[in-house]
Amino acid sequence: MGPLPICQPIVTCGSVACLNPKHLDLRAHKPLLTVQRRQWGKVERGGDDECWPWTAKTPNALGLISLGREHGPAPAHRLVWQLERGPVPERMLVRQHCGNRLCCNPAHLFLVLNAQDGPEVSAKAVDFWLRNLARA
Repeated sequence: MGPLPICQPIVTCGSVACLNPKHLDLRAHKPLLTVQRRQWGKVERGGDDECWPWTAKTPNALGLISLGREHGPAPAHRLVWQLERGPVPERMLVRQHCGNRLCCNPAHLFLVLNAQDGPEVSAKAVDFWLRNLARA
């Protein structure tokens, strides 16, 4: 019999201080969920033109996902934009065409310069902003 692999005890009940042997599991490594898997696991996907609501914790009617201690929580729809379309330009916000603050459908998302802009005002402003940003 060869050497035993180095194992890390994993607490299955979720409590960090738990010492109940029935709640401990030995694994060679702790399985890591990617941000993408965590994000889409909390979204109820529908058709292309339907809203895809965030189904997890929603303080202030805004879906938030934790990105760890270093980064804190992020709005779910903003993270969807970053996963699907790349980084959000500095000083810009991500909004939903449908008006549903919990919607994470990438087809419903667009960029705005300020929180009061509607889709039509925003499209022109964002285009202007990005053209001028490219020149700088």
